[in-house]
Amino acid sequence: MKFARLSYRPQWAILLACLFTLLIAHSACTTPTVPPRHQEPQNDAPVILYLRAQKQIAPLETSQIRCVTAESNDSMLNYEWSATGGQIQGKGDVVAWTAPDTTGDYTVTVVVRSNKGSEATSSVTITVTDKPNRPPIIHSVTCPDCTNGTQASKWKTYSIQCDASDPEGDNLTYQWSVTIGKIIGDGQLVTWQTFDQSGYAVIMVKVRDDKGNEAEGRLAFNISCCN
Repeated sequence: MKFARLSYRPQWAILLACLFTLLIAHSACTTPTVPPRHQEPQNDAPVILYLRAQKQIAPLETSQIRCVTAESNDSMLNYEWSATGGQIQGKGDVVAWTAPDTTGDYTVTVVVRSNKGSEATSSVTITVTDKPNRPPIIHSVTCPDCTNGTQASKWKTYSIQCDASDPEGDNLTYQWSVTIGKIIGDGQLVTWQTFDQSGYAVIMVKVRDDKGNEAEGRLAFNISCCN
């Protein structure tokens, strides 16, 4: 009696054959991945922080207007100024605007363009009136505790004082900032705390009246190891 010879295939061989079949089927159905196209980064538009201008002036009076931007290299920017009345003299980030002889509200606009073509726009409204409210006057910003008034040391505290007044006697508020260290307090007299950083520091103060007019003062220092 003869028996048919059965072929025997190990289990691992069967599994390998199935895996090979699945890989072929997957590669036939899968769309090849196309790498994304390289795109040049877009140029960011200039950032206008604010326009500093007197809120009210008299007819035919001339007032300075400054455009403050966040750009570190201001020479790379172009400024185009326009107004709904009056005349603008000058160019760049600071111009002079002469009011018309008619009272009313007038808008001064600046378009700031970078050398790569991007731009930003900002406007300020100035009231021309026969009795304008004048901005505060900053007489001085001083550091009585500093050596020669401008020399400071690391890890010390100093008193900083702003002497200001308002022509109409309006209430004044003070906004302080510093490039190195920390300002503590508010009002005319504050405390400046230095830390471990040395170098050139600038303290700035904005004095505002309750009509929205403001003036800005600053004081520069040299921070060294010890004085």
